[in-house]
Amino acid sequence: MLLLVARTAAAQPNDAERLYTDGQKAYDDKRYDDALAAWEKAYELSHLPGLVFNLAQAHRLRGECTKAVEQYRKFIELDPSSSQRVTAEALIKELEPCKDAPPPVVLHHDVTPPPPPPKVIAPPRSVDGDRDHVDVDRGHGKRVASVIVGIGGVAAIGAGVFFGNRAQSLASEVNSACAAGCAWKDVEGKDSDGRTALTLQWVGYGVGAAALVTSGVLYFVGMHDHGTVAVTPHAGGATVSVSGSF
Repeated sequence: MLLLVARTAAAQPNDAERLYTDGQKAYDDKRYDDALAAWEKAYELSHLPGLVFNLAQAHRLRGECTKAVEQYRKFIELDPSSSQRVTAEALIKELEPCKDAPPPVVLHHDVTPPPPPPKVIAPPRSVDGDRDHVDVDRGHGKRVASVIVGIGGVAAIGAGVFFGNRAQSLASEVNSACAAGCAWKDVEGKDSDGRTALTLQWVGYGVGAAALVTSGVLYFVGMHDHGTVAVTPHAGGATVSVSGSF
């Protein structure tokens, strides 16, 4: 568990955000030296207590008990009302016995793989009117998806128009051929093709309309950064449900 980083200092916010992101990537890749270097620079710019907690986590996973305990204590001193204080105090208690102790010798035939490191949680959305923050656009993926789905919807509607025109053209040919009487076998193929084209027309319209609705919902949710969209197909079409908090 790593503490959420909610705010950064107004000075050089882009640098602080970039350094935080670089540290997160390094932490996920278990490159704790790089994570420490990036987060230390980010803390120099932002002075966020949450970054001190993250530094403690990285030191702990590197096996540096003394440094980890120092950082956890510093975090508690900087933010005594944090919801992560209990976690920090528990980790201090856990790490105290190993402070300044040499690392244990592990035999190769008795190596236990370490557990995977906890994920770094990205900073939350900024609050309107709060100028000292890092804006992390977590809705970008939804907006990109909405554009792709929207393009697919337009393409489906275009296909529906094409097949509609095809159905009308075939129907006109059948009507013209049989205006003065005709043998059904001579126009049966065109009539069948026309009915198929008519069906594909409405399929294209239905799929296109559903895709455009889904595109709009995805873009709306992406703009607000929080929410889920579920599209459930069924015999009569599809049901789109949206949930989220704003």
